[in-house]
Amino acid sequence: GKICLTEIGEIIKSDKMLSGSIEKYPKSIIYTLRLIDVKSKSIEKTTVIEFLNLPEELQSLTAIVVQTMFGKSVDQNLLAKLTKIDGFDNTSNNPDKNRLRLDGPRLGFVGFTGNTGKILMESKSSGGYGGYPLMFQFGYQFEKQYLNEGNIQALFEFLPMITGLDQGLFIPSFSLLHGLRSNVNGWEFALGPTINIITKAYGYYDSNGDWRREGEWSKDNAGIANPYEIIERLDSRGNVKLNSGFILAFGRTFKSGKLNLPVNAYVVPAKSGFRVGVSLGFNAKNHN
Repeated sequence: GKICLTEIGEIIKSDKMLSGSIEKYPKSIIYTLRLIDVKSKSIEKTTVIEFLNLPEELQSLTAIVVQTMFGKSVDQNLLAKLTKIDGFDNTSNNPDKNRLRLDGPRLGFVGFTGNTGKILMESKSSGGYGGYPLMFQFGYQFEKQYLNEGNIQALFEFLPMITGLDQGLFIPSFSLLHGLRSNVNGWEFALGPTINIITKAYGYYDSNGDWRREGEWSKDNAGIANPYEIIERLDSRGNVKLNSGFILAFGRTFKSGKLNLPVNAYVVPAKSGFRVGVSLGFNAKNHN
């Protein structure tokens, strides 16, 4: 103990001696360092820090304890990763898993602007949906992280969703996103293609601005060429088609213990009107 170290210090003519201990528990490691003054045969300084149970990071633990004892600058981000159980996953506090799966359910609302929003509110007899341009949606996010180093995680996200059940509609979609997430504060940004299944029809707007399906002209005006421009647009009476777009999303993951609460907002720009939505999800940290 202290007596032996002071005797050794006198023999080797050292002013100070350093001793320490590491106690390992199921969920933590207690690291203790003591600085002994040989001349006064007393403990001059003691530093005790409780870390997460990460024996693979013993070198980093030692560096932090020594830096703390002697008043040196400590990397606060690294300290948080090695001491806080609710820190975001990274290769320091979850060394056994470089690729993490943080899948979970998602639910929220999406709003439609522009011409798309107007069509949704039109009557079904005129090709609309008789609804509101704000719909509930839910789905499930499958997430694959392929890089988890330092302060950044890179990941792929696959997100199937169902929209409109609150208004008697069934609008399936799926998105494939590539994103970046901060290990420090949980902010993330993602972008990629999105595809939804909708019904479209060919038609035209008459002189009164009313929407007519293409076949209506020949039915009422036999032998006369249609002077109006034929276009394809959203129509509840049309044929089922795939509609593609590009989605931009950003958000932040909040934490409560091991529970992750991702909150995201997104936008899908289009000529016929933007889609703007928000979603909330939940999942638990997976160490398996």
